[in-house]
Amino acid sequence: MDYLELLKSGINHWNEWRSHNPDADCDLSGQDLCEAYLFGGNFSHVKLRGSNLQRACLIGADLQGADLSGSDLTGAYLGEANLSEADLTGVTLTGANLNRADLRGAKVNELQLAEANTYRTLTKLSFVGEPAAAAPPRAAEHRFSDIRPSDIRPSDIRLGEIKPAERVTDTPKHQASDSPAYLPTEQPIQNPHAQNPQNQNLTEPTHADQPIEQHTAPTTVGWLAVAWAMTGFGAVACLIGISLGSAALYMPTEATTDSETPSALADDEAAGPVDPLSMAHSLASEGQVWAVATSASAGDTPLVVAGGEGGSIQVWDRRTGDRLWTLHGHDGTVRDLAITPSGEQLISASDDGIKAWDLQTGELLYQLAAEGAPVDSIAISPNERTFVSSRYDGQITIRRMEDGAPVYSVEAGSTVWSVEVAPDGQSFFSAQGDRTIYEWDLVTGQPIRSLIEHQDAVRTLAVSADGTTLASGSVDSTIKLWNLKTGKLQATLASHEDSVVSIALSPDGNTLASSSQDNTLKLWDIPRRELVTTLDTSGDEILSLAFSADTASPQTLVSGGKAMIVNVWQ
Repeated sequence: MDYLELLKSGINHWNEWRSHNPDADCDLSGQDLCEAYLFGGNFSHVKLRGSNLQRACLIGADLQGADLSGSDLTGAYLGEANLSEADLTGVTLTGANLNRADLRGAKVNELQLAEANTYRTLTKLSFVGEPAAAAPPRAAEHRFSDIRPSDIRPSDIRLGEIKPAERVTDTPKHQASDSPAYLPTEQPIQNPHAQNPQNQNLTEPTHADQPIEQHTAPTTVGWLAVAWAMTGFGAVACLIGISLGSAALYMPTEATTDSETPSALADDEAAGPVDPLSMAHSLASEGQVWAVATSASAGDTPLVVAGGEGGSIQVWDRRTGDRLWTLHGHDGTVRDLAITPSGEQLISASDDGIKAWDLQTGELLYQLAAEGAPVDSIAISPNERTFVSSRYDGQITIRRMEDGAPVYSVEAGSTVWSVEVAPDGQSFFSAQGDRTIYEWDLVTGQPIRSLIEHQDAVRTLAVSADGTTLASGSVDSTIKLWNLKTGKLQATLASHEDSVVSIALSPDGNTLASSSQDNTLKLWDIPRRELVTTLDTSGDEILSLAFSADTASPQTLVSGGKAMIVNVWQ
């Protein structure tokens, strides 16, 4: 059995085969899996000794009992991965993201963790013999507790030398992979982390006559570049930590406001209280729903569009709940959907690339194969001439709407989870894994400013229709509201107990909907910055939200999640 070829056939095929052959002795030792897209892969007890997994996407992967000894996972994405009982002897995890990864019972001799992000990592560590005295911990933005000693010696972890990220310019675009599993044949240059001092406003760019081809985010000493001088148990506690209890221990129950920043929203006395929504329709999908969108189209028929697991896209009449058609063509999970303001076209982003559809007829207009990594997010400019796409490896590309041809690309320097275009069409925003939000000039691709207040990766963004407010949701369980005129933080909304996965703002800007991995869907009154209600989703983890832009009809929210259901709320 050629396990590498099986893996190249796609992670969904791999997982299906593993489900039918759970006891197979899978051996991928020594393979070059650099930047491989293995999201949610089943690698339980698989041999991966000495493999190159640099910058591989293993978010949510099952690596329980896997043999990773001697492997290189530099810069790998391991958020929520199950590494319990795995053999991590001699593994390099420098710069890796281990948010909420489960390391309980893992063998960690000679583990290298310099610059690793270990927010809420589950561990159960102990020492053989007496641990060395711990140096006083540095004040950090992470929260650590419940470190219980297990089978590890202080000398087993090499912290290494931590250096500021070097700026990389003129980075070549990644070559397209020949395989749906995204196992690149060439090893591309590693992107630096895009880092800026907190709330630093960058110089306003001068518009060039011609679009530039490639840019990189500005780089300074990053917030993760900490000179760890600690040894023994103190070092372990600071590099492999978990949250100090629930989010309520460090966040207020509803909202806090930056007292030094006057809030335009708080002065809005004309807006009445936000009314809770009730379910109007519950629509059955063909798989887990990762993306939803809504629009008035198809002869003024209001539409609900949903895509996700399996690659199909379903289109419903929002008023009646009748399915109009199903769009087929994607082989991988559909991760985002965007409908043009006119309601005539749909752009879908997937593991296998980008497709453009005619929403009047369901016709496929054109398709763009994925180049090295899946496309996570899509945003269309108000004039419908261009759209922005982002990949999990940090590349952002501005493309022509008519044919998808690239205008220019930006190397953002870290995972880009979401992109949004400003309503005036002059700029766009990116939500990034280095806890930064960037604003970029849409014409030139030059960075305008960075917003840094979140304590962990920023997963989702929403911009108010009037362009004055940006909302952001993060792995740190909070939602933040930003004044786009000043770039200042206005308020922090905190009620979720886990990562905020998706947010959406109503057309009037008064209501914000948020969903989280705590399996809740919440409505917020934005002018009052109050939690209005938690909607009953029967425990479903909601992955995507969208408000209807149709202001002539009752306020409508669409949600989709893992329960293979699309709900319409009014």
